[in-house]
Amino acid sequence: MKAKIYCSIRPCGRFMFVETAIRRWGSADVGMICGKHWRRLSKRERAVVARMRRKLNRYGEKAVTRERWERVWRALYRRMRDPARIGQELGL
Repeated sequence: MKAKIYCSIRPCGRFMFVETAIRRWGSADVGMICGKHWRRLSKRERAVVARMRRKLNRYGEKAVTRERWERVWRALYRRMRDPARIGQELGL
């Protein structure tokens, strides 16, 4: 049986195989978020993550502190878990 990394939002049962995570991100030590939960975020919220990733790629690890990265992800996890956001990804 292959090892799996489950979606960080519980009780979601979606997963990614460890081999896929290593190929995609170079490490198996990641917090995976499935597409279903990622779509619950607004376009603006997803843009914050994209902006931080661009800064990391362009300027290195000094551009975004670890505390900021963790603070943003904690807020995003809290918003993804919110049951009131179900259906918002479809504009309902």
